Amino acid sequence: MQASGERTVTERKRVVLVGDHDGDSRTILSEAFERAGYEVDVAADGDGLLREAATKPVDLVIAELYLPCATGRCAVRCLKQDEKLRHIPVIVFTTRVLDDDERWARESGVERFIRKPASLRALVAVARELIAAQPARAD
Repeated sequence: MQASGERTVTERKRVVLVGDHDGDSRTILSEAFERAGYEVDVAADGDGLLREAATKPVDLVIAELYLPCATGRCAVRCLKQDEKLRHIPVIVFTTRVLDDDERWARESGVERFIRKPASLRALVAVARELIAAQPARAD
């Protein structure tokens, strides 16, 4: 309680969930977002991405489309169709791009589609913009 009788709400650190099958990519992205002040969780496959998003507070998902197990496409589609998870902004950050991938992502409700390689600074800036548009949540 503050002296005036008002309660202060402690905001939790914003969480970025990185789903990528490549360990080096997970490490590079984790380090970039941690340096930018975010907490980072990682998943190596689509099943892990969905499990993490469903069981932990997540403010943004960065997903490679070509994940093993549940594919990145399947994981993103499930996120965007789930009543409890669809509010989480998603950035598709992918290496292999087929002709219809970007169109599919837009139609699936993905907020941004970024092709690798891309500047980490630019990726963090886009993530920051998407996270800032979300209401802050207390622990």
